[in-house]
Amino acid sequence: MHRFKYRNGQLQCEQVRVADVAQKVGTPLYLYSHGTILDHFKKIRSAFAPIKPLICFAMKANSSMAICRALASDWGRVAVGYRSGLEAAQGVAAELGGKSTAVQCDLSNAASVVSAIEAANAADFPLGAVVFAGGVAIEQPFVSTIAEAQWRQVIEVELIGFTRVVSAAIPMLRANGGGSITAISSVANYSYPPGEPLSSVPKAAIESLCRALAKEERRSGIRANAVAPGIIDAGLGAQFLADLYSPEIWN
Repeated sequence: MHRFKYRNGQLQCEQVRVADVAQKVGTPLYLYSHGTILDHFKKIRSAFAPIKPLICFAMKANSSMAICRALASDWGRVAVGYRSGLEAAQGVAAELGGKSTAVQCDLSNAASVVSAIEAANAADFPLGAVVFAGGVAIEQPFVSTIAEAQWRQVIEVELIGFTRVVSAAIPMLRANGGGSITAISSVANYSYPPGEPLSSVPKAAIESLCRALAKEERRSGIRANAVAPGIIDAGLGAQFLADLYSPEIWN
């Protein structure tokens, strides 16, 4: 059931007239029902409870921190990983609220990864899901111009970094009764735009590793998936759009 209803000929959202909201903030606008979002989230979680689902919100489709805050109120705890952007990570954790926290994690350092996963596995909120979104700020060189050092950097941070996360997380997920691992890949593995292999090649290997994990760890109740979005207007994606994006290649 959604909480948009007509009362006395006026459309209302949770007892608030939509016309009043539009007059206050202007149009066009997107208006969401806090109660409806949480109600649907809880119904999905309940329906899939036997397999301990990881329910994801597509920030690319709708980058609303207000919706994330609403969902986070029922998540309990989110550990936000960062390498050097402490203030940004703390800001996200603060917006999510609850017991969410920022955890330092350098994917090129095995000890740092182990420490981060251990910090995320709190006694009162045991680790149940891992989302891997590590990456390197790269340009768009053609294959013929890529230096070995550039290959080594993206493979070390993204592919080897992911194997470090997996190696640290799997024993904890097993001990906690299962869970999920989700890796952020790239649509470039399916559209093959020129100048994109530094990003797509390590992510192709990550997708392959996710397939292996899904088969090997399903007996432990651990699922593994890769999600391949397009360009996201945030973080490294925003930098890419500002400096390197070529519509004639990507669109």
